[in-house]
Amino acid sequence: MSSNAFKRQLWLLDTLLRHKRLTFEEIRRLWEYASINDERKSLSLRTFHNHKDALCSMFGISIACSAADGYKYRICNEAPLDNAPYLQWLVNTFNTVETIRQSADLHERIILEEMSDGAQFLQTVIRAMRECRVLNVKYQSYYKTEPRELHFRPYCIKVLRQRWYVVGTVEEDRDIRTISLDRAWNMEATDKHFEYPKDFSPKEYFRNSAGIYVNEGLKPENIVVRVHGVMAAHLRSVPLHESQEELQSTSTHTDFRYRMAPSHELVLRLIGLGKSVEVIEPECLRGMMRDELSNMLEAYKHESASEKSDD
Repeated sequence: MSSNAFKRQLWLLDTLLRHKRLTFEEIRRLWEYASINDERKSLSLRTFHNHKDALCSMFGISIACSAADGYKYRICNEAPLDNAPYLQWLVNTFNTVETIRQSADLHERIILEEMSDGAQFLQTVIRAMRECRVLNVKYQSYYKTEPRELHFRPYCIKVLRQRWYVVGTVEEDRDIRTISLDRAWNMEATDKHFEYPKDFSPKEYFRNSAGIYVNEGLKPENIVVRVHGVMAAHLRSVPLHESQEELQSTSTHTDFRYRMAPSHELVLRLIGLGKSVEVIEPECLRGMMRDELSNMLEAYKHESASEKSDD
């Protein structure tokens, strides 16, 4: 399938998601003015049905026409969108790219966060995942002075804060690791195959994690966080974790409960929310917060080298 056909299919899905019900004539008119229709070609009924069938075949999205509703087309089942976040991500990304493309004259006034390097390896990783092939990776860890060659069994991909990560097993270490694609110097699929573990679930693997790293030695606990001021509204809008549950809200604070492992990554995320957030329980996490904050404070107790030189 060509990339242009795939874009047209995403356009059709996005159009029906936004407009809910449309006749073919209404869809055809919208297509005439669509930004991706650079050549201003008309949409034929045959092409429309091809795109409709492709969405059903690839993603399980069913689009039906109702005679009782004036022969309007609508999406019959949005379950695939709910069950496959990557599909919603595709639609949102398509929408964003097309919106920005139409606003090229405002490029200096639209500031985007840059994605890290590594996207050039995505096709290699996805193909290796599909064919269960071991990857040969030249990898530079932050903790090593020299790159290391790994034989890596890729299980899943995760995107977090504009970085691409791959989770899998490093054959040399025989354990599950998370590698960042922007730290890879080179990557290629080998002829060696592996068996994808039947008991591995990417969603379950990350269920109790605050981010990208999983310490299987840490067990999930009930975590209660007290939030003051407008930060509560922020967390309602952008939850800290999928397990977020609002316990109570008063005129001064709101308590949220989570089910997560009390990891160092969680500590750093909570500190990043500032003084409006306080961990109420468990005590072990409060202690981790105190230790981290104490270490941070210690670094600022004395004048820096630049301050001393100014004197």
